[in-house]
Amino acid sequence: MNKYVMKITNASIRMQQLVSDLLRFSRHSIQGGDFIDADLNEIVKDALNELEIKIQQSNAIIKIDPLPSIQVIPTLMRQLFYNLISNALKFRKKDVAPEVHIYAQKESPEDAASHLYKIYITDNGIGFESQYAEDIFIVFKRLHSYHEIEGTGIGLSICKKIMEQHNGFITATGELEQGATFVIGIPVKQKEPLPQAL
Repeated sequence: MNKYVMKITNASIRMQQLVSDLLRFSRHSIQGGDFIDADLNEIVKDALNELEIKIQQSNAIIKIDPLPSIQVIPTLMRQLFYNLISNALKFRKKDVAPEVHIYAQKESPEDAASHLYKIYITDNGIGFESQYAEDIFIVFKRLHSYHEIEGTGIGLSICKKIMEQHNGFITATGELEQGATFVIGIPVKQKEPLPQAL
């Protein structure tokens, strides 16, 4: 009997998480929020504070190289880093402490308007097969069952939408049992928004 109660409880927790993620996903489809010059170091620090218990429980090693100040919507970027770091902790190898490294590189093509920062988030987790590099950003697309790893299959879709709102991009590379690397590209300067019609 207790086994069934536990199954029902776990299913309702997953459903609650799913509803919460869907609400967050739908809100991100609404254009809003102002771009401000923000320190990505502080934004990542805020995300790490929210994940403090999970970091301690998994004995994770988090290394963050100095990150730039750049024009972003801070609340959305905090959610993006939270999702990516949370995934690195979640998709870890059994009996191996997760290691996450976050660093930035500035790309400077000849066209000054195209200058952007690439932020890399690498981990030593279970990785994924390269053929799924695009699929993982599709809503509800999961490479693992609920019984293997918890989650709703929407976190990376939110990350992709956040980067679209920043006129940037997100990509991923990985190998099974060799970890994964996520790369986000953010323009150094955001375009001036078009005036809103009254």
